[in-house]
Amino acid sequence: ILPRSDFDLAVQAALEAELVKMDPATAVRLYRMLGLMDSDDDLGNGLFLELAQNAVVYYDQVTGEFLVAGDTADLTPYQRSTIVHELVHVLTEQYFRSGRTLTELIDEGSFDHIDAYRALVEGDATYFQFLYLQGLPSEDQADAAREALETEPVALENSPAFVGYDLLFPYEEGMSLVTALVAGGGIAAVDRAYVDFPVSTEQVLHFERYRGGEAPRRTDPVVVDLPEYAEAAAGTWGELGMIRLLTGVLTPGLRTQTADGWGGDTFSVMAGGSDVAFILRYRGDTEDDAIEVAEAMIAAARTRMGAGDGLESGGGVEFDADGPYVFVDRVDDGLVLIVATDSRAGRTIREQVDAP
Repeated sequence: ILPRSDFDLAVQAALEAELVKMDPATAVRLYRMLGLMDSDDDLGNGLFLELAQNAVVYYDQVTGEFLVAGDTADLTPYQRSTIVHELVHVLTEQYFRSGRTLTELIDEGSFDHIDAYRALVEGDATYFQFLYLQGLPSEDQADAAREALETEPVALENSPAFVGYDLLFPYEEGMSLVTALVAGGGIAAVDRAYVDFPVSTEQVLHFERYRGGEAPRRTDPVVVDLPEYAEAAAGTWGELGMIRLLTGVLTPGLRTQTADGWGGDTFSVMAGGSDVAFILRYRGDTEDDAIEVAEAMIAAARTRMGAGDGLESGGGVEFDADGPYVFVDRVDDGLVLIVATDSRAGRTIREQVDAP
Protein backbone atom coordinates (compact mmCIF):
# COMPACT_ATOMS: atom_id res chain seq x y z
CA ILE A 1 0.00 0.00 0.00
CA LEU A 2 1.68 3.17 -1.21
CA PRO A 3 0.99 6.88 -0.87
CA ARG A 4 -0.70 8.08 -4.08
CA SER A 5 2.41 9.92 -5.36
CA ASP A 6 4.64 6.85 -4.86
CA PHE A 7 2.01 4.60 -6.43
CA ASP A 8 1.78 6.85 -9.50
CA LEU A 9 5.56 6.87 -10.01
CA ALA A 10 5.87 3.09 -9.57
CA VAL A 11 3.08 2.32 -12.03
CA GLN A 12 4.36 4.91 -14.52
CA ALA A 13 7.82 3.28 -14.50
CA ALA A 14 6.35 -0.21 -14.92
CA LEU A 15 4.17 0.86 -17.86
CA GLU A 16 7.09 2.61 -19.57
CA ALA A 17 9.32 -0.47 -19.21
CA GLU A 18 6.51 -2.65 -20.58
CA LEU A 19 6.15 -0.58 -23.74
CA VAL A 20 9.74 0.50 -24.42
CA LYS A 21 11.61 -2.78 -23.75
CA MET A 22 15.03 -1.10 -24.00
CA ASP A 23 16.90 1.88 -22.59
CA PRO A 24 14.40 4.76 -22.98
CA ALA A 25 17.01 7.21 -24.32
CA THR A 26 18.02 4.72 -27.03
CA ALA A 27 14.37 4.06 -27.85
CA VAL A 28 13.72 7.79 -28.30
CA ARG A 29 16.70 8.11 -30.67
CA LEU A 30 15.56 5.01 -32.57
CA TYR A 31 11.98 6.14 -33.13
CA ARG A 32 13.02 9.69 -33.98
CA MET A 33 15.47 8.31 -36.56
CA LEU A 34 12.71 6.14 -38.04
CA GLY A 35 10.46 9.18 -38.27
CA LEU A 36 7.91 7.71 -35.87
CA MET A 37 8.43 10.53 -33.37
CA ASP A 38 8.97 14.26 -33.81
CA SER A 39 12.09 15.83 -32.36
CA ASP A 40 10.15 17.24 -29.42
CA ASP A 41 8.10 14.07 -28.73
CA ASP A 42 8.71 11.66 -25.89
CA LEU A 43 7.56 8.06 -25.54
CA GLY A 44 4.36 8.98 -23.75
CA ASN A 45 5.61 9.75 -20.24
CA GLY A 46 2.61 12.00 -19.72
CA LEU A 47 0.38 9.17 -20.94
CA PHE A 48 1.89 6.63 -18.52
CA LEU A 49 1.53 9.05 -15.61
CA GLU A 50 -2.10 9.75 -16.50
CA LEU A 51 -2.84 6.01 -16.69
CA ALA A 52 -1.23 5.54 -13.29
CA GLN A 53 -3.25 8.40 -11.78
CA ASN A 54 -6.47 6.79 -13.02
CA ALA A 55 -5.63 3.44 -11.38
CA VAL A 56 -6.26 2.25 -7.84
CA VAL A 57 -4.36 -1.07 -7.99
CA TYR A 58 -1.62 -2.53 -10.17
CA TYR A 59 -0.01 -5.97 -10.23
CA ASP A 60 3.60 -5.82 -11.38
CA GLN A 61 4.03 -9.15 -13.15
CA VAL A 62 7.81 -8.85 -13.20
CA THR A 63 8.35 -8.15 -9.48
CA GLY A 64 5.24 -9.96 -8.23
CA GLU A 65 4.14 -6.92 -6.20
CA PHE A 66 0.47 -6.02 -5.88
CA LEU A 67 0.38 -2.24 -5.50
CA VAL A 68 -2.53 -0.37 -3.94
CA ALA A 69 -2.96 3.41 -3.95
CA GLY A 70 -3.22 4.50 -0.33
CA ASP A 71 -5.85 7.16 -0.99
CA THR A 72 -8.35 4.60 -2.27
CA ALA A 73 -11.70 5.02 -0.49
CA ASP A 74 -15.14 4.13 -1.86
CA LEU A 75 -14.72 2.07 -5.03
CA THR A 76 -16.81 2.66 -8.13
CA PRO A 77 -18.08 -0.30 -10.21
CA TYR A 78 -15.41 0.43 -12.83
CA GLN A 79 -12.63 0.51 -10.22
CA ARG A 80 -13.85 -2.79 -8.80
CA SER A 81 -13.64 -4.28 -12.30
CA THR A 82 -10.02 -3.15 -12.61
CA ILE A 83 -9.25 -4.90 -9.32
CA VAL A 84 -10.73 -8.08 -10.81
CA HIS A 85 -8.44 -7.58 -13.82
CA GLU A 86 -5.33 -7.33 -11.64
CA LEU A 87 -6.35 -10.25 -9.42
CA VAL A 88 -6.60 -12.45 -12.51
CA HIS A 89 -2.92 -11.64 -13.09
CA VAL A 90 -2.16 -12.86 -9.56
CA LEU A 91 -3.97 -16.11 -10.26
CA THR A 92 -2.22 -16.74 -13.57
CA GLU A 93 1.13 -16.24 -11.84
CA GLN A 94 0.07 -18.61 -9.05
CA TYR A 95 -1.08 -21.37 -11.37
CA PHE A 96 0.86 -20.85 -14.61
CA ARG A 97 4.03 -18.89 -13.65
CA SER A 98 2.96 -16.12 -16.02
CA GLY A 99 5.12 -13.47 -14.37
CA ARG A 100 8.17 -15.70 -14.34
CA THR A 101 7.57 -16.71 -17.96
CA LEU A 102 7.32 -13.05 -18.90
CA THR A 103 10.60 -12.34 -17.08
CA GLU A 104 12.28 -15.13 -19.02
CA LEU A 105 10.99 -13.68 -22.32
CA ILE A 106 12.21 -10.21 -21.32
CA ASP A 107 15.66 -11.66 -20.59
CA GLU A 108 15.55 -13.31 -24.03
CA GLY A 109 14.87 -9.84 -25.46
CA SER A 110 12.59 -10.72 -28.36
CA PHE A 111 9.99 -7.95 -28.71
CA ASP A 112 7.56 -10.17 -30.59
CA HIS A 113 7.58 -13.00 -28.06
CA ILE A 114 7.01 -10.53 -25.22
CA ASP A 115 4.10 -8.82 -26.98
CA ALA A 116 2.48 -12.15 -27.91
CA TYR A 117 2.63 -13.46 -24.36
CA ARG A 118 1.42 -10.17 -22.89
CA ALA A 119 -1.58 -10.39 -25.22
CA LEU A 120 -2.55 -13.74 -23.71
CA VAL A 121 -2.06 -12.48 -20.14
CA GLU A 122 -3.85 -9.14 -20.61
CA GLY A 123 -6.53 -10.65 -22.84
CA ASP A 124 -7.28 -13.22 -20.13
CA ALA A 125 -7.61 -10.53 -17.43
CA THR A 126 -9.67 -8.24 -19.69
CA TYR A 127 -12.04 -11.08 -20.60
CA PHE A 128 -12.82 -11.77 -16.94
CA GLN A 129 -13.02 -8.06 -16.16
CA PHE A 130 -15.82 -7.79 -18.73
CA LEU A 131 -17.40 -10.98 -17.41
CA TYR A 132 -17.49 -9.41 -13.96
CA LEU A 133 -19.06 -6.22 -15.34
CA GLN A 134 -21.74 -8.23 -17.13
CA GLY A 135 -22.79 -9.67 -13.78
CA LEU A 136 -23.41 -6.27 -12.21
CA PRO A 137 -26.81 -4.55 -12.06
CA SER A 138 -27.56 -2.58 -15.23
CA GLU A 139 -27.18 0.75 -13.39
CA ASP A 140 -23.65 -0.19 -12.26
CA GLN A 141 -22.81 -1.34 -15.78
CA ALA A 142 -23.85 2.04 -17.16
CA ASP A 143 -21.82 3.87 -14.50
CA ALA A 144 -18.76 1.74 -15.30
CA ALA A 145 -19.08 2.39 -19.04
CA ARG A 146 -19.44 6.12 -18.41
CA GLU A 147 -16.39 6.20 -16.12
CA ALA A 148 -14.31 4.22 -18.61
CA LEU A 149 -15.06 6.83 -21.27
CA GLU A 150 -14.37 9.71 -18.90
CA THR A 151 -10.99 8.29 -17.86
CA GLU A 152 -9.76 7.74 -21.43
CA PRO A 153 -6.32 9.39 -21.27
CA VAL A 154 -6.13 12.86 -22.82
CA ALA A 155 -2.34 12.46 -23.22
CA LEU A 156 -2.93 9.68 -25.77
CA GLU A 157 -3.89 12.34 -28.34
CA ASN A 158 -0.46 13.96 -28.01
CA SER A 159 1.57 10.73 -28.01
CA PRO A 160 3.22 9.29 -31.15
CA ALA A 161 0.67 7.33 -33.20
CA PHE A 162 2.34 3.95 -32.71
CA VAL A 163 2.38 4.33 -28.91
CA GLY A 164 -1.40 4.11 -28.60
CA TYR A 165 -1.60 1.03 -30.84
CA ASP A 166 1.24 -0.72 -29.00
CA LEU A 167 -0.31 0.14 -25.64
CA LEU A 168 -3.78 -1.16 -26.53
CA PHE A 169 -2.60 -4.22 -28.48
CA PRO A 170 -2.37 -6.71 -25.59
CA TYR A 171 -5.79 -5.71 -24.26
CA GLU A 172 -7.82 -5.45 -27.47
CA GLU A 173 -6.17 -8.14 -29.60
CA GLY A 174 -5.53 -10.25 -26.51
CA MET A 175 -9.21 -10.22 -25.59
CA SER A 176 -10.09 -11.25 -29.16
CA LEU A 177 -7.65 -14.15 -28.80
CA VAL A 178 -9.10 -15.24 -25.45
CA THR A 179 -12.68 -14.87 -26.70
CA ALA A 180 -11.83 -17.19 -29.61
CA LEU A 181 -10.21 -19.68 -27.22
CA VAL A 182 -13.30 -19.74 -24.98
CA ALA A 183 -15.61 -20.10 -28.00
CA GLY A 184 -13.65 -23.12 -29.20
CA GLY A 185 -12.91 -24.92 -25.96
CA GLY A 186 -14.34 -23.10 -22.95
CA ILE A 187 -12.33 -21.46 -20.20
CA ALA A 188 -10.16 -24.60 -19.97
CA ALA A 189 -8.78 -23.65 -23.39
CA VAL A 190 -7.42 -20.43 -21.87
CA ASP A 191 -5.64 -22.47 -19.19
CA ARG A 192 -4.13 -24.72 -21.85
CA ALA A 193 -2.91 -21.66 -23.76
CA TYR A 194 -0.51 -20.87 -20.90
CA VAL A 195 1.20 -24.20 -21.62
CA ASP A 196 1.19 -23.74 -25.40
CA PHE A 197 1.12 -19.95 -25.68
CA PRO A 198 1.30 -17.82 -28.85
CA VAL A 199 4.90 -17.44 -30.02
CA SER A 200 4.32 -14.42 -32.26
CA THR A 201 2.04 -11.42 -32.57
CA GLU A 202 1.06 -12.93 -35.93
CA GLN A 203 -0.56 -15.80 -34.00
CA VAL A 204 -2.39 -13.28 -31.79
CA LEU A 205 -3.65 -11.25 -34.74
CA HIS A 206 -4.67 -14.35 -36.74
CA PHE A 207 -6.20 -16.94 -34.43
CA GLU A 208 -6.36 -19.58 -37.15
CA ARG A 209 -2.54 -19.44 -37.43
CA TYR A 210 -2.19 -19.99 -33.69
CA ARG A 211 -4.67 -22.85 -33.81
CA GLY A 212 -2.86 -24.31 -36.83
CA GLY A 213 0.55 -23.96 -35.20
CA GLU A 214 2.00 -21.69 -37.90
CA ALA A 215 5.40 -20.74 -36.52
CA PRO A 216 7.60 -17.86 -37.73
CA ARG A 217 9.98 -18.69 -40.55
CA ARG A 218 13.52 -19.18 -39.32
CA THR A 219 15.79 -16.19 -39.96
CA ASP A 220 19.42 -16.10 -38.87
CA PRO A 221 20.25 -13.47 -36.24
CA VAL A 222 21.78 -10.14 -37.19
CA VAL A 223 25.52 -10.27 -36.50
CA VAL A 224 27.41 -6.98 -36.88
CA ASP A 225 30.91 -5.89 -35.89
CA LEU A 226 30.50 -2.16 -35.35
CA PRO A 227 33.30 -0.48 -33.36
CA GLU A 228 32.18 1.77 -30.49
CA TYR A 229 28.61 0.47 -30.74
CA ALA A 230 26.83 -1.95 -28.41
CA GLU A 231 23.67 -3.95 -29.03
CA ALA A 232 20.76 -2.33 -27.20
CA ALA A 233 18.05 -4.79 -28.29
CA ALA A 234 17.74 -7.80 -30.58
CA GLY A 235 15.35 -10.62 -31.41
CA THR A 236 12.18 -10.81 -33.46
CA TRP A 237 10.45 -7.59 -34.55
CA GLY A 238 7.20 -9.32 -35.56
CA GLU A 239 3.97 -8.45 -37.35
CA LEU A 240 3.11 -5.90 -34.66
CA GLY A 241 6.53 -4.35 -35.27
CA MET A 242 5.81 -4.17 -39.00
CA ILE A 243 2.54 -2.35 -38.29
CA ARG A 244 4.61 0.07 -36.22
CA LEU A 245 7.16 0.56 -39.04
CA LEU A 246 4.42 1.16 -41.61
CA THR A 247 2.64 3.81 -39.50
CA GLY A 248 2.25 7.08 -41.36
CA VAL A 249 3.31 5.58 -44.69
CA LEU A 250 0.25 3.54 -45.63
CA THR A 251 -3.44 3.95 -44.86
CA PRO A 252 -4.54 1.87 -41.84
CA GLY A 253 -6.20 -0.76 -44.01
CA LEU A 254 -3.26 -1.11 -46.38
CA ARG A 255 -0.84 -1.07 -43.45
CA THR A 256 -2.63 -4.02 -41.88
CA GLN A 257 -2.75 -5.86 -45.20
CA THR A 258 0.97 -5.31 -45.87
CA ALA A 259 2.00 -6.34 -42.35
CA ASP A 260 -0.14 -9.48 -42.73
CA GLY A 261 2.49 -10.86 -45.14
CA TRP A 262 5.06 -11.17 -42.34
CA GLY A 263 6.71 -14.57 -42.29
CA GLY A 264 9.62 -14.08 -39.89
CA ASP A 265 12.49 -11.76 -39.06
CA THR A 266 15.40 -10.88 -36.84
CA PHE A 267 16.42 -7.35 -35.84
CA SER A 268 19.14 -5.52 -33.94
CA VAL A 269 19.32 -2.04 -32.43
CA MET A 270 22.91 -0.79 -32.06
CA ALA A 271 23.74 2.23 -29.90
CA GLY A 272 26.97 4.21 -29.88
CA GLY A 273 27.03 7.46 -27.93
CA SER A 274 24.32 9.68 -29.40
CA ASP A 275 24.09 7.53 -32.56
CA VAL A 276 21.81 4.60 -33.19
CA ALA A 277 21.36 2.02 -35.95
CA PHE A 278 18.50 -0.34 -36.79
CA ILE A 279 18.94 -3.53 -38.81
CA LEU A 280 16.02 -5.73 -39.88
CA ARG A 281 16.29 -9.01 -41.80
CA TYR A 282 12.72 -9.76 -42.92
CA ARG A 283 11.12 -12.74 -44.65
CA GLY A 284 7.69 -12.46 -46.26
CA ASP A 285 5.24 -15.30 -46.66
CA THR A 286 5.69 -14.79 -50.40
CA GLU A 287 7.90 -12.75 -52.71
CA ASP A 288 4.99 -10.35 -53.32
CA ASP A 289 4.81 -9.71 -49.57
CA ALA A 290 8.49 -8.76 -49.49
CA ILE A 291 8.02 -6.50 -52.52
CA GLU A 292 5.18 -4.64 -50.76
CA VAL A 293 7.28 -4.10 -47.63
CA ALA A 294 10.31 -2.98 -49.65
CA GLU A 295 8.21 -0.41 -51.52
CA ALA A 296 6.72 0.83 -48.25
CA MET A 297 10.16 1.16 -46.61
CA ILE A 298 11.49 3.11 -49.59
CA ALA A 299 8.47 5.42 -49.33
CA ALA A 300 9.08 5.77 -45.57
CA ALA A 301 12.71 6.76 -46.18
CA ARG A 302 11.69 9.42 -48.70
CA THR A 303 8.82 10.89 -46.72
CA ARG A 304 8.64 10.02 -43.04
CA MET A 305 12.41 9.78 -42.44
CA GLY A 306 13.29 12.68 -44.76
CA ALA A 307 16.23 10.78 -46.28
CA GLY A 308 15.96 12.27 -49.79
CA ASP A 309 15.34 10.50 -53.10
CA GLY A 310 17.78 7.62 -52.86
CA LEU A 311 19.83 5.91 -55.56
CA GLU A 312 19.95 2.35 -56.87
CA SER A 313 23.00 0.64 -55.44
CA GLY A 314 24.04 -3.00 -55.56
CA GLY A 315 20.54 -4.17 -56.37
CA GLY A 316 18.96 -2.14 -53.58
CA VAL A 317 18.15 1.51 -52.88
CA GLU A 318 20.56 3.60 -50.81
CA PHE A 319 19.78 6.94 -49.14
CA ASP A 320 22.98 8.72 -48.14
CA ALA A 321 22.38 12.42 -48.71
CA ASP A 322 19.76 13.88 -46.36
CA GLY A 323 18.50 12.66 -43.01
CA PRO A 324 19.55 9.22 -41.75
CA TYR A 325 21.43 6.67 -43.83
CA VAL A 326 18.93 4.13 -45.22
CA PHE A 327 19.49 1.01 -47.30
CA VAL A 328 16.71 -1.28 -48.53
CA ASP A 329 17.43 -4.45 -50.48
CA ARG A 330 15.17 -7.34 -51.43
CA VAL A 331 16.10 -10.78 -52.73
CA ASP A 332 13.14 -13.07 -53.52
CA ASP A 333 11.01 -13.19 -50.31
CA GLY A 334 13.78 -11.72 -48.13
CA LEU A 335 14.56 -8.11 -47.33
CA VAL A 336 17.15 -6.18 -45.37
CA LEU A 337 16.49 -2.71 -43.96
CA ILE A 338 19.36 -0.67 -42.49
CA VAL A 339 18.80 2.75 -40.92
CA ALA A 340 21.56 4.64 -39.11
CA THR A 341 22.04 8.16 -37.82
CA ASP A 342 25.70 7.98 -38.90
CA SER A 343 26.37 7.23 -42.60
CA ARG A 344 29.71 5.55 -41.95
CA ALA A 345 28.09 3.13 -39.53
CA GLY A 346 25.30 2.47 -42.02
CA ARG A 347 27.74 1.65 -44.81
CA THR A 348 29.75 -0.61 -42.49
CA ILE A 349 26.61 -2.52 -41.57
CA ARG A 350 25.65 -2.84 -45.22
CA GLU A 351 28.95 -4.61 -45.94
CA GLN A 352 28.15 -7.23 -43.30
CA VAL A 353 24.40 -7.85 -43.53
CA ASP A 354 22.46 -9.29 -46.49
CA ALA A 355 18.80 -10.06 -47.09
CA PRO A 356 17.84 -13.49 -45.68
